[in-house]
Amino acid sequence: MKVTSLLLCFISLSFLWGQENSNDSALFYYQNFEFQKAISILESSGAKMESNEIYLLGKAYQKTGQLEKAKKAYFIASQKDSNNIALRNELAKSYYQNKQYDSALLCFNHLLSIQKNNGYYWKQIGKIHTATNNYFEAISAYKSAINLNSNDLESSIELVKLLMKIELYDTAYESIITAIESYPANRTLLKLQLKLDYSMGKNKELIAVAEKLFQLEDSSILTQKLLGITHYHEKNYEDAIHFLENVLEVDTKSETLHYYLGLSYRENGNQKLAADYLEKAIDLGVSDNLGTYYTQLAVSYEEGQNFKKSIHAYKIAYKSTKNKILLYHLARNYDLFYKDKSIAIKYYEKYLASNDSANDNYFDYTKYRIQELKMQKHFNLDTLN
Repeated sequence: MKVTSLLLCFISLSFLWGQENSNDSALFYYQNFEFQKAISILESSGAKMESNEIYLLGKAYQKTGQLEKAKKAYFIASQKDSNNIALRNELAKSYYQNKQYDSALLCFNHLLSIQKNNGYYWKQIGKIHTATNNYFEAISAYKSAINLNSNDLESSIELVKLLMKIELYDTAYESIITAIESYPANRTLLKLQLKLDYSMGKNKELIAVAEKLFQLEDSSILTQKLLGITHYHEKNYEDAIHFLENVLEVDTKSETLHYYLGLSYRENGNQKLAADYLEKAIDLGVSDNLGTYYTQLAVSYEEGQNFKKSIHAYKIAYKSTKNKILLYHLARNYDLFYKDKSIAIKYYEKYLASNDSANDNYFDYTKYRIQELKMQKHFNLDTLN
């Protein structure tokens, strides 16, 4: 395969070079990867160079990383031979490499006007629009490339990435499924579907895709992490713990892993480990989720009957999130932990004043409990007299 590619390259350059060119030594050095020698010979020819010689000079510049000089050489060559498609392509690519996207776009659009059904040009236009954050134009270009060549894997991948970036998940899903039909064992596509399934909450589909990746001997950290979290949501707590602990051996500083491990252990009945992992998530926490972490830690402490710690965690969670329902949980924990019910009543009343219309049952119970506690307090005072 490599021999064939080199032969094609040689034939292409020989065609561009021409049989009667006097600078055969420059071509010889280029073909033998002595690019600087080729450059020296060609530069010594100065203004005498033909377009094919300038083209070769541009290629040699490009091979030695002199991109600006390569671009200038391609431009001069294309001016001498305006109908040469190869020169126009190299000039367009050179503009793109130099981040002169407007000029690159003009070149590829010009080439597209000559070769209207060339999907390669649409793909390059898609790359330019992606680089300039013109995502909808890029999506349109990639779709055109795929319509002209349904087997264009690169365009399919870039299209799905863009659709996911702007959160057009349903359209992205249609595109990824179509691409996977053509490339069912392509790991890049499968990993994109894995991320898409996770974003869309397609839990069963994600588990199936993860199994395909495992069969392809791809058990990456990302795959196991998303699979572990998904198993938690599917209430497969043993599986969640298995995969998340695997990942934690490598990614020891992930607050997300500790958080979901804490939740999984809590649902699995191990309140001690649940609290340990949730506390670690809080220690590592640098995100906006600290309020959530403290809420879940509070729940774990509460379920473990450690009301003193649950009250402390609920207070921090409420301070962070201002979530009304946490006032109710604070009231309940004070109610359960302290004989003196005055603080519990205070939090029950705060919860009533919050007008939490989303939790009618809690709201109704709070009204009932306030009356009950005040009545108990009254009779206790009467008894003391």
